[in-house]
Amino acid sequence: MKAYLTSQKIRFPKTHDLVGLQNIASESDGTFELLIDVLNSLSRYAVRFRYPGEEADRKEAMIAVKGMEDVRKFVRGKL
Repeated sequence: MKAYLTSQKIRFPKTHDLVGLQNIASESDGTFELLIDVLNSLSRYAVRFRYPGEEADRKEAMIAVKGMEDVRKFVRGKL
């Protein structure tokens, strides 16, 4: 989503908040609203598993990867 925002010359804060970035992108392109559910589920992974001591189980990881792939495909279609 940062690539999309950059390509549109839209300023955004340094953040890992996917929903926040989606909100900014939605101001330019309302179809980003379609990502809200998957981004809500992915946002917790942006920080939670970034540091030692927390791990996703296999099922969580598979769901997160699928969500990430869906978001990536959507955003790449906008670039």
